[in-house]
Amino acid sequence: DELPKTLTDMYTHFLLLQRRQTKAKYNTDQSTSETSGTETFSDKTNDETILSLGKLAFKGLKEKNLLFTEEELTSCGTDVTKAAVFSGLLTQIKRENHDLYKQNMFCFVHQSIQEFMAALHVCYSFTNKGENVFTESTSATSDLTASEFYKKAVDKAFEDEHGDWDMFLRFLVGLSLESNQDLLQDLMNKNEKHKDASKEAVEYIKKKIRENNNDPDKNLNLFYCLNELNDDTLVQEIKKYLNSEEKPFETFTASQWSALTFVMLNSDENLEVFDLKKYLKSEQVLLGMMPVVKVSNTTLLSWCELSEESCNGLTLSVLTKPSSNLTVLDLSHNDLMDAGVMRLADGLKHVNCKLETLKLAGCQVTEDGCISLAEAIKSNRLSSLKHLDLSYNHPGNKGMRALNAIVEDPNKKLETV
Repeated sequence: DELPKTLTDMYTHFLLLQRRQTKAKYNTDQSTSETSGTETFSDKTNDETILSLGKLAFKGLKEKNLLFTEEELTSCGTDVTKAAVFSGLLTQIKRENHDLYKQNMFCFVHQSIQEFMAALHVCYSFTNKGENVFTESTSATSDLTASEFYKKAVDKAFEDEHGDWDMFLRFLVGLSLESNQDLLQDLMNKNEKHKDASKEAVEYIKKKIRENNNDPDKNLNLFYCLNELNDDTLVQEIKKYLNSEEKPFETFTASQWSALTFVMLNSDENLEVFDLKKYLKSEQVLLGMMPVVKVSNTTLLSWCELSEESCNGLTLSVLTKPSSNLTVLDLSHNDLMDAGVMRLADGLKHVNCKLETLKLAGCQVTEDGCISLAEAIKSNRLSSLKHLDLSYNHPGNKGMRALNAIVEDPNKKLETV
């Protein structure tokens, strides 16, 4: 009747489409199949296959595995012949010509499909069987309420430092909505346990956001979880601030900064240039808005009272990330010192670094810092750096020689220092 509004809603409709198409294409009349000897793909068989694929997907996420053998499919109760009809979910990779892979391998058509199917398995296990397979070491029957179940799931995903369960969590909380459970009623029981679970999950996620002051990426994913639960109260609060004449950024809490980051990343406005001074000259604010820096082409941070800590954050969260778009970084007139510049040099060494212009004027950099920059540029044969501004610093004779040697190196793209 209307277009899906959330990711979970869209993937749920996609799964139902696969189920419907399979039924239309492969289901045959029972009497015909008995006389002809052909195998019928009944609704029950198709649903059993979908649920077994969910079990396989969850097993793969736990083991950080994206490729599966035929034996692994069988161990999860998946019949390869029956799974083959769901080509929109699982695909076969033939590797007969590769010495290391004499057997056929299987994978989900996209990692997000695997994460959705894994969430479906966890939700089904809890709703239909009373089993908590995600947060407990065994799948023994649990007396957890639905609210407690989702809170434990949020905690476990949140505590994973690599974010391996972030997308899975978005799908899992999205499946708690009554609207999505209505869509999946042929696969899952509609349980009274879930009646208020989504509302309590919303409040618990907001509580986690308010308490987390150290990891902006974790908060960002929690905002995406709120989006899956159709709750945008924090986002609307920020939009109201942005539309008002006074923008009280000085009084913002950590959760409000996270909400602002979420709003900026999901707005239609061009994020090509990020200027911290438009918001608040603060190191903690910058560290919280690293996801915005990562998607911006140009980041302006001059005169923002930054230190080595900002350089460390930029290196870990932006310069070394393959998804970063940053090509121009202006850090002029901050007390970065040699220690901060050396952390930036670690980022410049990385193959993912896309910086073309780096401005470090007036950052109290001395000989050691300049030499570390020169060595970093020299060591990265893929370095894209063209312009390096170190004016109003103290490079000394050794620092100058090291930098000039890089400029004169015909194999380097560096044009001006």
